[in-house]
Amino acid sequence: MKPRFNKLFIDVGVGSITSRQKEAWDRKKDFAIIGLEPSIGRYNTIKDVYPGRLLNVAASDKDGELDCWEDMSGKHGVVAFKAAEHKGYGMKRVKKKTIRLDNLEWRGFNEIHIWADIEGSELIMLKGATEMLLSKKVKWILVEIRVSAPVGSDGWATAKQVYAFLNKYGFKPTINLDRLHPKKHRDVVFIPK
Repeated sequence: MKPRFNKLFIDVGVGSITSRQKEAWDRKKDFAIIGLEPSIGRYNTIKDVYPGRLLNVAASDKDGELDCWEDMSGKHGVVAFKAAEHKGYGMKRVKKKTIRLDNLEWRGFNEIHIWADIEGSELIMLKGATEMLLSKKVKWILVEIRVSAPVGSDGWATAKQVYAFLNKYGFKPTINLDRLHPKKHRDVVFIPK
């Protein structure tokens, strides 16, 4: 069966519906959409209005489960790497189902766009998308990254790690590493070289 659209938008870390976080809604006229939201609170809030297929899973480098932290209110979502800044958020240790982006239904599409706001898990997600990255179908990847990991968050992907990984797979950033703020996160788009 031929897909209705020839473009796929993968929304990793859907979050909540706010005026700023409507990435999928802005693309629903032109793209098939798959969203991944591991927070059960956030998932339950948006599952009935999400403009595509919404999965209650985390993106990872393997299918299975991930030990992580979840704010059960849904306000702060799920993080794989708990940082000092999460103190007071009421984070609880949980296991979440995971999926590799390579195991999503993407092969029938001609063009893929990936948007990821996943609080330090960018490298884990990208390692689970290597077949997709090599396919030449990915036209851009937007990741929210930081130059350095937050205090107390061992394993959090740094900007340098993400830049190096995507460079190996033929993607270049639209913002040079030395232009990133040393303490704040930044949305960076990577495009094929």
